[in-house]
Amino acid sequence: MLGRGENVWSPEMASELGTQEIGGLIVADLGTRAEPPLPGMATILLDHHVPTGILQAALLVSGHGLHPTPTTSLLAWWCAGAVAEVDDLLWLAALGIIGDMEEARVRPWD
Repeated sequence: MLGRGENVWSPEMASELGTQEIGGLIVADLGTRAEPPLPGMATILLDHHVPTGILQAALLVSGHGLHPTPTTSLLAWWCAGAVAEVDDLLWLAALGIIGDMEEARVRPWD
């Protein structure tokens, strides 16, 4: 898990991830880049920001270009709902939506 200001694409994080036995990465709400966070590792990117690069070796689930743009928490809830019953967890997506909305962003309910 990353702390504030840390970046999954940093050499330090790649080194830390490389020491762990993991089957893949799910990277959420950290933007997109063309290079992988950990080369050779199965990666899923969930993000709603304007892409700064597309990683060809990863699965990208993006809300960019949709109107209104869904937050990453809502994208994650939709993805989870494709494989399991998650209606009772909608409140988690709602918390993410509230936490991710910026003052300058046009809110669909305004």
